Amino acid sequence: MPTAQTRGHGLTILTFWCIAVLIELFTLISYRSPLWFFQPIIRQQSPIEEIHLVRFGYWIFRLIATIFVFGIGLRAPGVPRRRYAIMLNRSHSQTEEDKLKENVWIKFFQHFKSLAPFIWPTGHWGLQLNIIICISIILVGRLLSLEVPRYTKLISKFNLRMIFV
Repeated sequence: MPTAQTRGHGLTILTFWCIAVLIELFTLISYRSPLWFFQPIIRQQSPIEEIHLVRFGYWIFRLIATIFVFGIGLRAPGVPRRRYAIMLNRSHSQTEEDKLKENVWIKFFQHFKSLAPFIWPTGHWGLQLNIIICISIILVGRLLSLEVPRYTKLISKFNLRMIFV
């Protein structure tokens, strides 16, 4: 997704990392629920199953790793820093020209224009038909993947009816 150049990571990726940390921390909100896997560990019940310890350890690992990645993302070590001394010596017209040159959408359409003959071969009806079939298969697959939860629910209801009949 094209965004304006910032000093660090963009708002989109920082928002994603914040949501990832919050999702991991939401587990702590309902720590008293009997449905959570770490209840036997917190209450120190005598028969603590090994699977509960593994799940708890995996959650701790995920939480620490997510916070670590979030911290690295805030520092943004991979994002190059701009040299402002060079920018200070430029005139207003030169900076405007640079902004026009840095436009992501213009670069995208220029690259797409050069690649379009290879993506859509003119005069080759068989290849064009092949491309249309491939794109339609991808779209149908996406639409079918949206229906999977509904059909899973229907199948589970059908199986329950068959068991109790």
